[in-house]
Amino acid sequence: VTSEEQSYTVSASCDMDITLYSPLGASNAPLVILSHGFARGPSNMSGWAEHFASWGVPVATPKLCHASPFDSDHAANGVELTVLREQLGASEVIYAGHSAGGLAAVLAGAQDPTTLGVIGLDVTDADNLAMQQAGTLSAPLFGIAGEPSNCNSSGNATGIYNRAAEGVGFRVTEADHCDFESPTDGLCTAFCNGSNDQFSDAEIQSALLGLLTAAVIEAADLDDGAVHWWNNGGSFYDELSTSGIISPL
Repeated sequence: VTSEEQSYTVSASCDMDITLYSPLGASNAPLVILSHGFARGPSNMSGWAEHFASWGVPVATPKLCHASPFDSDHAANGVELTVLREQLGASEVIYAGHSAGGLAAVLAGAQDPTTLGVIGLDVTDADNLAMQQAGTLSAPLFGIAGEPSNCNSSGNATGIYNRAAEGVGFRVTEADHCDFESPTDGLCTAFCNGSNDQFSDAEIQSALLGLLTAAVIEAADLDDGAVHWWNNGGSFYDELSTSGIISPL
């Protein structure tokens, strides 16, 4: 995997800095645009991005212009992500994101006809924007949520997966909001750290990594990974479900 810092003007108020992660060698896979959460940054998505790129999928991690206490505009984030896709010259895209970045991903996917899939990582909603737009998605919507807490607005976006025409979502038992970052840091864990009475952090991270990777390669049409991880009867799904580490939303 190689990485490169770039910047694009995506609106009159936003010059968007991104890191583009590319697999070594030629790749015909669609682009993944992977967005960070509120008051966070692209570095908190770098681990996921490097991993997905190692599977042959290019990944852009943008710095959202309207995801801070000083400038919060979720609708604008969604529009600007679609402009970023155009600027990058991608003919097909998978939008993914954590927390408010997941909300931006849903909004972008709902308005971009090149969308192949949307993947939510402990998404939070605001003003029911994600709930309203999830039903208009023409692409599959995959999602994983943690335990309800103040950090994920008490899990207020979990209903979007049932609202989407092709939606599937799981809760990962004892996963906290910080578990969906890679890497996270002390600023997150100081406020959003959860318990590990049943499952270790390593077990939670293993489940997240498998589910997210399968969703990416399924949406990118590189493999039928979702069958094994996301479908009842799939070998990994059955193992995770039987252990109790995942449950349907």
